[in-house]
Amino acid sequence: MMQNKIHTDDDDASEALGLAQLQAGLPVGHPTPSGGAAGGRARCPFAHGKVTLNVVDRTHQKSEDTAALLAQIGGSSKLRDMIELFYTRMFADPHLEKFVRDTSDPHAERLADWITEKMGGEGDVWTHKRMTRPDHEITLANNMRFVVRDRSSAHFAAWHSPKRDAADVGQHFKLNDARNWLRLMFWSARDVGLMENEFFADWYQRFLGHFVRIYESTAVEFVRESARWSESPERIAAYVAAGNRMSDIHNISHKAALKQLKPEDRLANSRNDDPRSRGWPYQ
Repeated sequence: MMQNKIHTDDDDASEALGLAQLQAGLPVGHPTPSGGAAGGRARCPFAHGKVTLNVVDRTHQKSEDTAALLAQIGGSSKLRDMIELFYTRMFADPHLEKFVRDTSDPHAERLADWITEKMGGEGDVWTHKRMTRPDHEITLANNMRFVVRDRSSAHFAAWHSPKRDAADVGQHFKLNDARNWLRLMFWSARDVGLMENEFFADWYQRFLGHFVRIYESTAVEFVRESARWSESPERIAAYVAAGNRMSDIHNISHKAALKQLKPEDRLANSRNDDPRSRGWPYQ
């Protein structure tokens, strides 16, 4: 059986540390303050007009602001509504569904728990559930036996899904995959009302911008375009009429994709992996 030894990013490493801390009986880190008044009194979390993306040393950290935002939008149950709708749409999308070996797995619960924990929901629910979830060996393409243990290995399993065409097995997510995924995610957020909350809409685009670059570095430039896609009922109707296929983003070059962006979407040094050297979504 192939071992789950996969290259991880800084956030994967942070999650692995959290699991190790819990297994050792140690507390996992609490939300970090992103500023406050003298005497320890918390400032208004939205005083500067937005919730800052709290990335410290290249790793996303929950904060008092994100915990307050989670409470403001309705807590984990509202996130679950968004993610359940997203997976319904993802499973109906012929391109993305191929990445999913088994649609009966609790994908929505796990992703909603992960976002909840990243925002500062109490109980580190994703980490605790992952720590107690029994290992289950699965069969991937080419009869590869594999155990999914964390977020990194889950994506490895997606790349080796037995549903993918033989020529695509093992290939990592590409720009078109990321754009397809992002559009469905923001559409789902919009339909449950979360994009109506200006603070969540802004922060969630930045949050996904941070994480999507890990899997396809060029995709960060397309996050805001992906969020706008679902503003148009005509675009959604065209997608549904085409059998839930996004013909405008598949089988095109990166150069052609860039022409679909507004000038303000473009980022300098978008291929640079160091957040400190760039603007949006970190500043």
